[in-house]
Amino acid sequence: MKIDYSNQGHLKLRLLSEGVNLDAKTRQEVGKRYAENRYPYGRSNKESVNLLGLPSEILLPNDVVVGVHIREKSPWSIRINRSREMMLCLKDKSISSVSFSPRPGFFDKELPDGTLCQRVAVMYGLYSLSLFNRGWCDYFFIGKQCKFCSLNPTRDDVGKGNVTTILPEVGREAAKIAFMHELKIKHVDYCAGAHKNNDLGVKLQIDLIREVKKVSPLGIRHHILTIPPDDWKLLVDLHKVGIDTIAFNIEVYDRKLFSVICPGKEKIYGYDRYFEALQQAKEVFGFRNVYCGFVGGLEPIESIVKGIVDVAQRGFTPAINIFHADPESVFMRRPHPSTEYVWEMVQAQTAMYRKYKFYPIFPGGTRNSLDTEVYRGFFS
Repeated sequence: MKIDYSNQGHLKLRLLSEGVNLDAKTRQEVGKRYAENRYPYGRSNKESVNLLGLPSEILLPNDVVVGVHIREKSPWSIRINRSREMMLCLKDKSISSVSFSPRPGFFDKELPDGTLCQRVAVMYGLYSLSLFNRGWCDYFFIGKQCKFCSLNPTRDDVGKGNVTTILPEVGREAAKIAFMHELKIKHVDYCAGAHKNNDLGVKLQIDLIREVKKVSPLGIRHHILTIPPDDWKLLVDLHKVGIDTIAFNIEVYDRKLFSVICPGKEKIYGYDRYFEALQQAKEVFGFRNVYCGFVGGLEPIESIVKGIVDVAQRGFTPAINIFHADPESVFMRRPHPSTEYVWEMVQAQTAMYRKYKFYPIFPGGTRNSLDTEVYRGFFS
């Protein structure tokens, strides 16, 4: 492994593994100038930090977006220099200029009922509008949530200002406003907490997508991350309503670890059936348009590398988020993956992307994944 500090993909890899520290002065400054995190899904920072004032994404040069993961003992920090510029520093050495994702133009706009648009829709990365239409997961209610997830407790506290269930007409109006005030949007991402009824969960998503499509400009691509349905016909319905790409996240490739780390997914759907669903989705959406998601750092490196190769050979694009220990998740004290682990993982991912000409889900990249940086050749 050879880290090149002039390579923004390499910097992102280290920040996702090691986190970053922002002193009080820097936090105060970024809270005035950049987009605050709305916490529609989960969080990775301690309650001792003023979470409501933190931005969600660091922006490195060359349009590389990184999640903000505050770790006081990190060798990385962001400081304001004498010229009032923000600099990413390794110990006491300035490495790169840095900023944070700008505040979306639609955040403070009101829907017809007076609801602020920011309570319904957010930006994920620089170009993706995100609608998280069901702000809780039923797996929590039976004590079988994925052990890295903090969805329900996050929505109970720092994320409680968000709309819990986005009704189709509300989603349509929020998207309409967002498209009007953020012309850089290229992509809409739909996600939701797991529903106890797999088919009903997908049907609720279809209702929302149908309405959002009515106001979507031409050329906007639409992606969904969901628990697979039991009825395969719903995959056809998703495609007909306008979904371009689809993801089913198995999270952990090792079968035994999957059942331990994702007990709800094992109980409600099952490991083998996930792969059946991926195959069915490929028949509907086509090669390269179906994604199998992993969380990098939850299993031995040999296991996730094997998983990356296996899903790629099956024709599913491997998509990987780097594990971060969320407060109030079962894995809140689990160590983060080392830079060596992540480096070896992305080398395997790079080889598969080049071999099969895969492309990432999100244009411009997202905060906790290196998929786009792999695609752009930062690790070639």
